[in-house]
Amino acid sequence: MRKTILIIAVALTSVACSKYVIDPLRINIDNTYWSYSTDEQTARVCFPDGEHASVLQLDYASHTCQALHGTYSLDGHRVLLTGNNWPNEIKFVRTFSHLKNNSTNKNLTPVATAPHTSIAGSVWTTMSDNNLNVVYFGHDGTCVDATFINAIHKEGLDYGWDWHTDNYVHEGKNIKVGNLSATLFDDMMQVEDKCVLITAPAVESDGSSALTGTIWTYDTKSYPGLIIFTSDSTFTRVLVGSGVVYVYLNGTYQLSGTSLTMKDGGDINETCQLSADRFTFLERSYVKVTLP
Repeated sequence: MRKTILIIAVALTSVACSKYVIDPLRINIDNTYWSYSTDEQTARVCFPDGEHASVLQLDYASHTCQALHGTYSLDGHRVLLTGNNWPNEIKFVRTFSHLKNNSTNKNLTPVATAPHTSIAGSVWTTMSDNNLNVVYFGHDGTCVDATFINAIHKEGLDYGWDWHTDNYVHEGKNIKVGNLSATLFDDMMQVEDKCVLITAPAVESDGSSALTGTIWTYDTKSYPGLIIFTSDSTFTRVLVGSGVVYVYLNGTYQLSGTSLTMKDGGDINETCQLSADRFTFLERSYVKVTLP
């Protein structure tokens, strides 16, 4: 990943941790969401409650995402973010009106919740505690929650896919899936104490393709990945890059018999052959998932 927008400082030897206290000279941080973008990258800094924080960074050219989820503390004007899998501490400055980047002293832009007309066909992804999490909202009203546990295969620990399906209800900026509730923004979603980025937007589908809504996992013992055919003509692929980084690819496809042609609008244009619920795309073998 290129040099990140957010300058990650060397961890402090000691930090004066304090619980959240209302300070009339500085903005409240809990339940606030912020954005900082350049021509090449964008970042979201999220504080869904008085304890937790998410830092989500996206590189446009490579479609590489870095997701950090942890906690924060306040020390006067300083906002200190830490997490178990973070290489270093991240620092911001809060003023009476804004959150600032600690190194550049530039204001971050507030981000508000936003209603979505539809979420059918959309895909949302994050990395958390060395797990890849992918959520797909199908056109049939079913939500598929896929988690690959121990994504970088730490020695001595179990790894593999965990699948959950449930019905979802979407109304404007709110989603209800089983006992979970989520709040929508333009390009991310808050679920409990974490925020996740959108990987593939909602898309219309007439259901004419036999692949619509099917999920295929990368058949390997190395870093995992999957492909979801999000409509009758679109797909999204997600591959793990590290314990906190993943890469996504969105494209279109055409199915003719067992011949599957997949394109991304750029250099990728490959025709695969479906055989016994398997196909090979860009030298990786994918296997169809039987959902619970």
